[in-house]
Amino acid sequence: MRELWAWCCVVASVALPAQGQRYEARAIQTGLARPVLVTHAPGDDSRIFIVEQRAGSTGRVRVYDLTTNLLLASPFLNVSVATASEQGLLGMAFHPTEPSRVFVNYTRPGGDTVIAEYAVDQNDPNRVDINVPPTTVLVVDQPNDQTNHNGGWIAFGPDGYLYVAMGDGGSGNDPWNNAQNVAVPLGCMLRIDVDSGDAFPADPNRYCAAPADNPFVGVPNADPLLWAIGLRNPWRNDFDPAGGDLWIADVGQGQREEINLQRRNSAGGENYGWRCWEGSRSNGFGGCPSNVVFPIHEYNHSTPDFGCSITGGVVVRGCRIPSLNGAFLYADYCSNRFYAIREIAHGAFQNEQINSRITATGGSLSNISSFGRDARGRVYVCTVGGTVFRLDTADFVADVDDDNAVNTNDFFAYLALYQAGDPGADATGEGAIDTNDFFAFLDLYQQGC
Repeated sequence: MRELWAWCCVVASVALPAQGQRYEARAIQTGLARPVLVTHAPGDDSRIFIVEQRAGSTGRVRVYDLTTNLLLASPFLNVSVATASEQGLLGMAFHPTEPSRVFVNYTRPGGDTVIAEYAVDQNDPNRVDINVPPTTVLVVDQPNDQTNHNGGWIAFGPDGYLYVAMGDGGSGNDPWNNAQNVAVPLGCMLRIDVDSGDAFPADPNRYCAAPADNPFVGVPNADPLLWAIGLRNPWRNDFDPAGGDLWIADVGQGQREEINLQRRNSAGGENYGWRCWEGSRSNGFGGCPSNVVFPIHEYNHSTPDFGCSITGGVVVRGCRIPSLNGAFLYADYCSNRFYAIREIAHGAFQNEQINSRITATGGSLSNISSFGRDARGRVYVCTVGGTVFRLDTADFVADVDDDNAVNTNDFFAYLALYQAGDPGADATGEGAIDTNDFFAFLDLYQQGC
């Protein structure tokens, strides 16, 4: 024991395998009905919530207990949904300071988009209160003959407002030019105040308010809920937990997929170009604006990318996957390729395909429908075929207690494993527990995340 403590005072210099270069995607749950989101309640690291797009005509939210590693039999929420193509239950977000309030985004029978607020049962946090009717925050009319491009992502931003990603209404080439029309809430990002009551008493489809600094407030004939326009079908986006920047993965049409980045200090009003541009490629329409914000990254449907539909993503933060820290993870639905893009200098980005580094266990990483995080920052991947994976590093990390941080708790946790000769103390990956492992751990520990 005295010898071990003496080692702690020495700066070790043991050769280590490259950290975070190999990843493991381990299936935690199979047999789900088209899972399209993993999320969590604020500060709750005991559960995740899995959104099932639809089982028949019912969209469901399921609760997965991270303590027992079991899916609860009874759903957290059921809602009747439209059942064609991309319709169903598509998004969910807990209020950031009042976790008894939860919001969902779904397409109701008939096809229109609904944002609704539910109350969590005070006696059972694993279900909504069926005795409290949901509040309809917003209804968005969708074209009656279209069943795609519904968007579906919702999340609260660092400013406390609810952001809603809306697709352009469907069909090809946005035939109604919705994404360039500031009078309609299609093909855009909305920013909604859900805490200030009803600012639209004459409109039965709105029970919310527009933040006073929304860019289209006071603009004649413009929808005051609009925050940014020119999107085709933003399918999964993420606020960076570290800085608050908004990453937007927008599905392309026939040739290109794109990622847009909105800085936290943005005043809103960005025009991301659709239908005039698909990525940075002109789509052949006239009368296009000149103030378009082009994507920070795009990839092709043809060689060498062979993509067809982007699935966004989450920004990785913390210590569980240190080599991906700060990267936005995303995938292509058809090619099944995984990517990590990060900002290496202000305005300069590096994109990397990481498939060859991922080993999947318990299922197939194909037709990726979404990514998600739990309260500890651990990353999850959903497949439309019904499996949810947890993505982790396959290499040893100093976060021994799995709380996505490196601190003294990890030192004492490792010390216990080392003294017991536990395989979990094999920091060098050599298959034996010896002093090299302790020095290897100490080196990582001193590096932090």
